[in-house]
Amino acid sequence: MQYLSQTITSHIQEWLMAIGVRGSAVTGIADVVFVLCAIVAVILVHTIIRLSFNLSIKKIVAHTATKWDDYIFNHKLFSRVLYYIPVLLLYGMLIANYQDQQVAVLIRRFTYIVLTLLTVRNVHLFLQLLHQIYQYQEFSQRRPIKGIMQIITIFVYIVGGVLCITIILDISPLTLLGGISAVSAVLLLVFKDPILGIISGIQLSANNMLQIGDWIEIPEYNADGEVIDISMQNVRVRNWDKTIVSLPIYSLVSQSFINWRGMAEAGGRRIKRSIAIDVNSVKFCDAAMIKRFSRFSIIKDYFISKEQEVEKHNQMRKLDSRQDIVSCRALTNLGTFRAYVFAYLRNHPHINQSLTLMVRHLQPTAHGIPIQIYAFCSDIAWERYESIQADVFDHIIAAAQEFDLRIYQSPSGSEVTKLIEAHYTHLAT
Repeated sequence: MQYLSQTITSHIQEWLMAIGVRGSAVTGIADVVFVLCAIVAVILVHTIIRLSFNLSIKKIVAHTATKWDDYIFNHKLFSRVLYYIPVLLLYGMLIANYQDQQVAVLIRRFTYIVLTLLTVRNVHLFLQLLHQIYQYQEFSQRRPIKGIMQIITIFVYIVGGVLCITIILDISPLTLLGGISAVSAVLLLVFKDPILGIISGIQLSANNMLQIGDWIEIPEYNADGEVIDISMQNVRVRNWDKTIVSLPIYSLVSQSFINWRGMAEAGGRRIKRSIAIDVNSVKFCDAAMIKRFSRFSIIKDYFISKEQEVEKHNQMRKLDSRQDIVSCRALTNLGTFRAYVFAYLRNHPHINQSLTLMVRHLQPTAHGIPIQIYAFCSDIAWERYESIQADVFDHIIAAAQEFDLRIYQSPSGSEVTKLIEAHYTHLAT
């Protein structure tokens, strides 16, 4: 390499003198021309190698069944690696041509800086490639690593920057790091948010607290929607009204938030709603009511077993319901209605039967007796869930009348007016 460089330089000098250049200008111009020729030669060599290499790799990649090699080729990682060849080739040509120690030191430092920056860039591209390949895996939504990749990228750039500074200043990296440690308090203050984001991202990922696609709710940030991106510092949420909220990732660790993923994994969306029964409509079931209720096929078995249970209880205590209904054990229209609603939900095709299902009394209030339905809809999609829930309560409210029960509601203005008019009409007559 040294012989070739010196030969080229001497030919350039002879050519310059042949065209009339004399004196010290010959050496300076010859050096400039040599550098330009070296750069052009290196570019040509790199272009030929890159084109031939890409054509060969493209044919190989096209005939393989795997996908990861396609990602590598499309990401141009191979082309980036080939940049080492022209840099090293140019370095060898310049070092071989210039014997001056100071010039050689400058060339060496410049080359080291270029190689360091090139390596940092290639590592960055490699991390992006790994993240892209990871995103195509099924478990990537459960374990997002974008924040971790960003942390590693920042660390790589910091290391690259430290190495470049040490090369320029010709000092040891440990010496530079020792000086940086003296201002670590200032650095912690300046980079507080990134540091908090790094720690929070690690906690969220390690504890599986958040995944892309989760529906979360954070009232403090007006966030109520689907997580669409998790980065080192921010979490982006697309709300139900299609607005997008960006919130700091450490807020998910420092504050509480609701994650509805458990609902999706459980396979049911909760129905927890009550209807108020007018207390004055609750009564014991007489023979006519029992005969009428027993026609409902959905609670026919309930009536058979319940009547046997009640009759056995009263016979043991020698009680007669025809003479003393209060002392006896007897069926009520409200209890029968609760049994009907429970049986109705047990046979409903859109109610998840493997999860909790209850029809219960709540504390009576001035608005009547609340009967709460606690169940889980098997369809968790919002629109269909609301439709199913509405159908269930439409049926329950209509069925209450069949059990001689009245749904409580506060009297409206028109009802009060009619009552007053009826009162005055009665007084007038």
